[in-house]
Amino acid sequence: MAEKKTILIFTPYYVPGFKGGGPIRSISNLVDSIGNDFNFKIITYDRDLGDESPYDGIVRNSWNNLGDTKVFYASHDWLSFGNIKSLLENTDYDSIYLNSFFSFKFSIVQVLLRKLKLVPYRPIILAPRGEFSPGALNIKKLKKSVFMTLSKLVNMHSNIIWHATSLEEQEHIKKNFGSAIATQVVPNLPSANKGDFKNRNKEKESLKLVFLSRISPKKNLDGALRMLRDVSFPLTFNVYGPIEDLDYWKECQKIIKTLPGNVKVNYKGEINNNKVQDVFKRHDAFFFPTHGENYGHVIVEALLSKCLVILSDQTPWRNLEKSGVGWDIPLGEHNHFSEVFKEIYNMDDIEMKRRSDNIN
Repeated sequence: MAEKKTILIFTPYYVPGFKGGGPIRSISNLVDSIGNDFNFKIITYDRDLGDESPYDGIVRNSWNNLGDTKVFYASHDWLSFGNIKSLLENTDYDSIYLNSFFSFKFSIVQVLLRKLKLVPYRPIILAPRGEFSPGALNIKKLKKSVFMTLSKLVNMHSNIIWHATSLEEQEHIKKNFGSAIATQVVPNLPSANKGDFKNRNKEKESLKLVFLSRISPKKNLDGALRMLRDVSFPLTFNVYGPIEDLDYWKECQKIIKTLPGNVKVNYKGEINNNKVQDVFKRHDAFFFPTHGENYGHVIVEALLSKCLVILSDQTPWRNLEKSGVGWDIPLGEHNHFSEVFKEIYNMDDIEMKRRSDNIN
């Protein structure tokens, strides 16, 4: 039997973390699914997104055994150019898997080291994780445009295999780097945890929406809040997720103060992955007008919980209204969002159950 190949993964956040969102689940689901066929070594930060303290029970700046997977939990200051070079020189692996295009410590350094022939040559697979969607590129647009232009001028990302999780993401990648680049479309693997939420209750003449994601410009919480300004009926909007960008959150709080009295917004804080489906069970719909998702694990969790979804058209989840499980609406169509809010508000238990039963 042939010896298993070893994949060296660089990702900013990994288990036991959960605040880093979808990429953590993407990698952990990958390891769980094909860990019998490949060896995985993962290099990540020693703490979760926004935390000041490292995880309990780990050895920092060293390899740890996490089941059959080896994980190097690095402190922020330890993960320097020189130490990344040393890891690449002294670790046995067959290929590198990167989970960002723009991350300096978790993508740019690795690609640059190989380009300059400062480390042994190994194949690199790069998953941009939705970074090339139009909405995502519009955030810090100038900075991103300059780096992309420079990287193409020096042919920095030559001989790289691009991992797209949908045909739409593949189009975004090729639009920015040319149709001749090597891309592979492989969907993310969903969690195997499917809840049993057959009996959903809908209170008459009420609407409970939930936003569950990192609080950062890409996720468009500010846009979601602005769409609630014209709501004239009782509506509760509960917001869950780590505050990744404090200045952005302050802007969101300013918008909350401008909302009418019939709209109640509650920030519920961070939530562990094992509680996500319980949260969706308590709400009528997941409201997530994101600027761009290459997959959207949280969308899958909502659907597995038989919770209707109200999304932007910047995700792979399309034609939802035709399927009867939700809506995907262009971000500029604020009136369309308002019509959907009113439609769900007017639903009774029977109609809500009928819609939920469409989600298989």
